[in-house]
Amino acid sequence: MSLQKVTQMACGFCRVTLAGDVSGFTDAAIHFRLGLPPAGRPAPNWPYVGQNGATVWPKGEDALHLPVYTARHVDPSAGHLAFDLFQHRGGRATDWAATAVKGASVLVTGPGGGGCDIEGPILGFADETAFPAIARVLEANPVLTGEIHLYAATEASVRYVFPAHPGVTLTLHRQAGAPRMGADACEALRRDGDAYLWFAGERGQADKVRKAWKQAGGCAKRSYVSAHWRHAERG
Repeated sequence: MSLQKVTQMACGFCRVTLAGDVSGFTDAAIHFRLGLPPAGRPAPNWPYVGQNGATVWPKGEDALHLPVYTARHVDPSAGHLAFDLFQHRGGRATDWAATAVKGASVLVTGPGGGGCDIEGPILGFADETAFPAIARVLEANPVLTGEIHLYAATEASVRYVFPAHPGVTLTLHRQAGAPRMGADACEALRRDGDAYLWFAGERGQADKVRKAWKQAGGCAKRSYVSAHWRHAERG
């Protein structure tokens, strides 16, 4: 796909709009990987289909950075895909969005990684990396009920705008609460094991929540637990 524009948002995010084939994006598949070539290389080395039909990915110095994002808005008629990028210093995607020019090529793989159709009540936990996905969930499920806990690690991200929803209670936990997200989710599971569990955040916390859900006898079809990032010390 090609970069159309980058719009700064007053909440620590920027909205990136891409142009290309968006026919596969539906509420049943809202996530995708953004493939960014390494900086400083003469030209991008994109994957291609080998003679055996398998995808051949660039390796070594040409290996792509492949973070996962949520399709926030899709316009099939215009061929546009917009996603909200949480900006943090030193992030490769953040640096790319700040320096890329209109028309720059970028790889998009997907869609996949689950959808946003949920049969409630929902019991949700999300840090700011998952705020765009929560916004999609609220838009796609107008009769949804339950509660979603939002963990903002920066003063800016507390201003991320979510669609109004009459049936879902949103509770915001500011900076100091973010490290507690996994523990809060595990504690809530002991009180409310019948809800649809939705959790997305740091990998170590996601692993603990997934384990607690299984130990509580939770049904895999009644949960979405995803690791959106990991602490650098985890490797």
